[in-house]
Amino acid sequence: MLLSWFLAGALGVGSAAATPAPPKTNLVVSPCELGDRMQFEYVDCVITLRNIGDQAITISEAESSAKADVIDAGVVVPANGSAYLRARVATSDALGNTKHSFRFRTSEPGALGLRGSSAHMFVSTVLDEGNPSVDLGPVNVEDLPVEKSIRLSSREVPGFRVTGVESKPDHVEVSIGKDGSMVNVAVRKGAPLGLLHEKVILKINGKRQPRASVTLDADIRGDVIPDANPLLLGLMHLGERNEILVRLTSRSGKAFEVAKVSLSKIKGSTSVERCASPGDACRQVRIRVSPEQPQGALADTMLVELAGADRVVVPVRLEGLLLARDVKIHDLNEEAEQRRAASPVASPAPAQSVDLTAAIKQGVADLPPPPGTGPLLRWSVANQSEIHGFIVWRADSEDGPLLRLNDELIEADRNGPGKYQWRDNSAESGKVYWYAIGYVRNDGAKVDLSGRQKTLAK
Repeated sequence: MLLSWFLAGALGVGSAAATPAPPKTNLVVSPCELGDRMQFEYVDCVITLRNIGDQAITISEAESSAKADVIDAGVVVPANGSAYLRARVATSDALGNTKHSFRFRTSEPGALGLRGSSAHMFVSTVLDEGNPSVDLGPVNVEDLPVEKSIRLSSREVPGFRVTGVESKPDHVEVSIGKDGSMVNVAVRKGAPLGLLHEKVILKINGKRQPRASVTLDADIRGDVIPDANPLLLGLMHLGERNEILVRLTSRSGKAFEVAKVSLSKIKGSTSVERCASPGDACRQVRIRVSPEQPQGALADTMLVELAGADRVVVPVRLEGLLLARDVKIHDLNEEAEQRRAASPVASPAPAQSVDLTAAIKQGVADLPPPPGTGPLLRWSVANQSEIHGFIVWRADSEDGPLLRLNDELIEADRNGPGKYQWRDNSAESGKVYWYAIGYVRNDGAKVDLSGRQKTLAK
């Protein structure tokens, strides 16, 4: 790997030290802007490389932050010329504003030789619920198999159905109801202990999106369990005595011993201690983080092997953050609350439901209408900060299913007056329709903005 990918959380991290100016490079790299895309789509990304120097630059060892992406290497950018680095981006089951990062090495010296680019896109889904999930919660191993069902729906695919299962974990059974919308997910006996966070990929009858995913979450527990899984370690600082205490107890009250403790990503030592409570049905694992542990995310799965003939292994997920001693931590949520207290201005409210007829009377009707003779829909939105785009739905009867009309989202104009209109030129003259407006949030979730409005196509 060329480098570790770092994920930032809801904390602002700052330091008193000034950031040094980046070294000068002759390679100018442009990102890919891929626009609106669908889940489970493959998109070609062309990264433009421009060399403003007098020496040719060779590109090698390219990689992507997403495993399913493919990116070329071995590109030579001529002196005072341009070349292109081609990638194929898999949207998979991402949703909303999405960024795929690329890293590659160049023949420029030292730190200049490690460069990067990115692909930006907005990923939508035909499903009404963005990324459906089945959460089984804590499951005792003796209670397996455990099953739960979820119903999938789509107002974008006429006669929507789940048609099959493309992939699933070996210890998971999936069946589809006769109506094609109910999906039953079961975890079988023999499933591994610990946290499960897995994907079931389904085949659906959507032309624009032929597959969909359901996420399965569960915590499969044997007799010996940790107090929490995952165990949140919080913030730690280099140079301090960073220790973690993990308590393990037997649900049945049976005595047990720990034979071995393994860590793969956190550097440090471990020791097993008795608990303060009497008896042998409890043990504590003390982890001492090494001073040589690199700062950044602390993420590992600790494997606790129990003594005995069956050598049961209890996995415990550890999550935290290790920072330099002089780094200042800013809680962005707390700072926002302080600013609101100091200046009590009302926060922007989310977009409110609108009545299409009333919206026309609020000043939208003065916009020049789009061409055509079909029913004209007009609406206005006061606050658009969370909106990426709009969807128009139509039904042939008052109680009939609503289906999406516009293939492309009606893009939100965040700098404009919040007034929109759209004409349905596919409507048959003399026929009555029921219309509704929805919007897609920046995170990809769909929200109904209006109720059904009855309209006669003239």
